[in-house]
Amino acid sequence: MNKDYSKVFLSSIFSGLLISIGSTVFLSVDNRTIGSVLFSIALFFVVSMRLWLFTGKIGFILQNDKNYLYNTLISIIGNFISVYIFSSLLKFTRHAQILITNAQNLVNIKVNDNFLSIFILSFFCGVLMYLGVNGYNSFNDTLAKHSAVLIIVVVFILAGFEHCIANMFFFSMSGVWTNPRAWCIMLFMIIGNSCGSIFSAELYKFILGKKV
Repeated sequence: MNKDYSKVFLSSIFSGLLISIGSTVFLSVDNRTIGSVLFSIALFFVVSMRLWLFTGKIGFILQNDKNYLYNTLISIIGNFISVYIFSSLLKFTRHAQILITNAQNLVNIKVNDNFLSIFILSFFCGVLMYLGVNGYNSFNDTLAKHSAVLIIVVVFILAGFEHCIANMFFFSMSGVWTNPRAWCIMLFMIIGNSCGSIFSAELYKFILGKKV
């Protein structure tokens, strides 16, 4: 396991950049289906380049040592810093107004939702993230690998499930961090993503340990 925390941090910055790009294109198109397909470019490069994205790593936390835990905690910090910086840079571009407006419309629904709803929607996203990452790592067929990433992204977006890192970008773009409730909502997203992914990983591990 990598103990060079600076490399993990830089990797998480890179993955945050990719999520920022995926989130930007999602905000830029009117069709949610097309947006979800284009957003998948972010996760595809994250998993293919083995970058540190919190939602792609957290599911395996119980199957690794404490150093993996430290790396995962570093990754969410790096992911947040990254999406905050890159969303701030985009506010200086000619696309700023449409990005901010669309982000605000999206974020207002999330911030005004109840905590149980947010947790459940985040839990299901965590399940899908585990399936996508584990599928990419496990499948031998190239088409199956790529399909796993594409399908889970399209499904979690169209289903309205909550991805904490993507939402960090949307929250940053909308400027909602001044609202204390936004931080509470984000905490429930992080917990929900984590629980869904860890639950799926441990359930799959248990199933594999049973004779069929």
